[in-house]
Amino acid sequence: MNMNIAELVAHALDLTAEIPGGSLKPNARAVPFTAGGSGRYFLRLSDGDRSVVSLIEPSNTEELKRYYSIGTFLKDNGIGVPEIYLFDRKKGILLMEDLGDTTLEKMWIRGNGVISIYRMCLDLLCRMQVAVTGKIGLEASPHLERFGRDQFLEETDYFEREFMQRFKPDISPSDWERERAKLADELSAEPAVFMHRDYQSRNIIISCNEPRLIDFQTSYQGPSFYDAASLLKDPYVSLPEKTESTLLEHYYRKLSAEGGDNGYRFADFRHLYTTAGIQRNLQALAAYAKLGFGDGKTRFLRSIHPALMLLERGARENGSYPGIRKMALSFLNEISESDLIRDN
Repeated sequence: MNMNIAELVAHALDLTAEIPGGSLKPNARAVPFTAGGSGRYFLRLSDGDRSVVSLIEPSNTEELKRYYSIGTFLKDNGIGVPEIYLFDRKKGILLMEDLGDTTLEKMWIRGNGVISIYRMCLDLLCRMQVAVTGKIGLEASPHLERFGRDQFLEETDYFEREFMQRFKPDISPSDWERERAKLADELSAEPAVFMHRDYQSRNIIISCNEPRLIDFQTSYQGPSFYDAASLLKDPYVSLPEKTESTLLEHYYRKLSAEGGDNGYRFADFRHLYTTAGIQRNLQALAAYAKLGFGDGKTRFLRSIHPALMLLERGARENGSYPGIRKMALSFLNEISESDLIRDN
């Protein structure tokens, strides 16, 4: 007989008997996290003195297995992720270290030393793209598929389906098809490294003044520029252009020092980074529209206007995607920011 969510939470509390330090006290409670885009159950199990995070996903145990295998792989290779204490494969429950809830986004809002934190996040990204990439394919490493041309086209299909069909795009079908194919071709031609694929401010927890990474279960092998663009062209934060440029130069120098820059001159490196930013912001806009309009999670609509601003800026900087830039400008003229954030 399948267990309902209340029974699964009660079982997760019982499972704390097997974590370091033993069972939580009998008064322990389960408090859901603020919901993000996922349909999974994230809960903090706490007795006031100790706490542990529970991830419950009984309907998709394959994805939970990926969370466990990729998280363990990253932890074993020195990447700051939550320690996974226990995995109940049968019931679809993970118990892991509680890193707190101070995300990079919250640090940015507070404005305390956040640029140095961003540099640390880029250093962490470089370690994944160089050291961790070198361990892919070895014994005990998880299977990571290649995020290639077909996958990039699927992302722009997603944008067309979820965003373009809701608003009138000022771009001809032929220009759209040509430019989205060019995006896919450029990015898929790059060497593949470990790719988190959602390396943004809400998936980075600042714990003990260090960045720790979550939501890594959809990792792939793909171009390095995609994760960098996800972080520095993030609509949740919208870094000022000068700050973004300074951080991109730091990333380039760090990656070059570790041998992961593929010999690019900075101008070429920057061009490919802005290409990835266009692709990433198209994907983000599709997700915000799907979550906000389709799933009723209207708080995501607040991020549409910043994402359009980033899309236009990236296409302007890049210079090779005039149709997408024109489309972004038309959306900015058509879609009122005040309408999107009203009552959300």
